[in-house]
Amino acid sequence: MPVDVKGAVAAAFLEMAARKDVDKITVKDLVEACGISRQTFYYHFRDIVDVLEWTARQGVERLLAQSLKASSPREALGRFVDFAAESQPMVRRLLNSQRREAMERIMVEATRAYLERSAREWGVEPSLNQADWQVTLDFYACGMAGLLLGSDRRRVQDRDQLADQLARLLKGTLGHVNLIPLNDVEESPLKPSRRVAAFQKRLERQGVTVTVRRKLGSDIDASCGQLRRKAMQSAQGMGGQTTNRKEDEVP
Repeated sequence: MPVDVKGAVAAAFLEMAARKDVDKITVKDLVEACGISRQTFYYHFRDIVDVLEWTARQGVERLLAQSLKASSPREALGRFVDFAAESQPMVRRLLNSQRREAMERIMVEATRAYLERSAREWGVEPSLNQADWQVTLDFYACGMAGLLLGSDRRRVQDRDQLADQLARLLKGTLGHVNLIPLNDVEESPLKPSRRVAAFQKRLERQGVTVTVRRKLGSDIDASCGQLRRKAMQSAQGMGGQTTNRKEDEVP
């Protein structure tokens, strides 16, 4: 009896799937090929789909180990694309079987696990709360898995191009920061910062896309907050006369 029962069953399944109709592979075929009992099979796996899921998880672990040896996230994505391309013949056979729905789910889950583990190992700190980060992982996993499936249908062979496209897609954080400089309002205790440019550069060094909003009208006291102050001063100069306009309607 093999010591690594799961590995032996997975290898037997892949070997059979490469030469025969996937839908015709049975538990009986696998136990006979591995020289184990049905009881042993069901001790390790629920069914054949469970064999597929376990095999996919092992593939993610191998791919992750290879990716961590890469010198950059771009090179790691290249290895991801290579792995996916080399797996396409088997994936295609599985997708053309009655297990297509399960295989699509397994591909998305495997891609998600790869992204999450890679981000953790590469020290990427998401600028999102946990709930949003989980949704973001789901979104990108579905997108990347769909892209790989689509590239297979279009027979795209340029792996470097696909890796570059994925790198651009995933580059930086999943958001855009707008820095809005504070205008100098005389009665406000808050004053404009002199470190806006330095703060912008610090964020950009971390891969965050940043835009500093333009300041318009501050030189003539006509920017946001300053016009309100001038309107209030004008009203006070009128001897406290009231107007029909509400305060929040003053520009």
